[in-house]
Amino acid sequence: MIYLLLIPIAILLYYLAVRSRKTYRCPECGEEIETEHMETSRCNICGAPLKQIK
Repeated sequence: MIYLLLIPIAILLYYLAVRSRKTYRCPECGEEIETEHMETSRCNICGAPLKQIK
């Protein structure tokens, strides 16, 4: 009985966690960077400004 409540809650929390991820691509070197719960402005590889793609 309690599993009927826990499963939908777990699915909802997983969905919210995945939705908060952001993907950036560096226009200079093409490196793709995925972050969760934070922003980034520079590429870790070459230091160029990043553009958000998702």
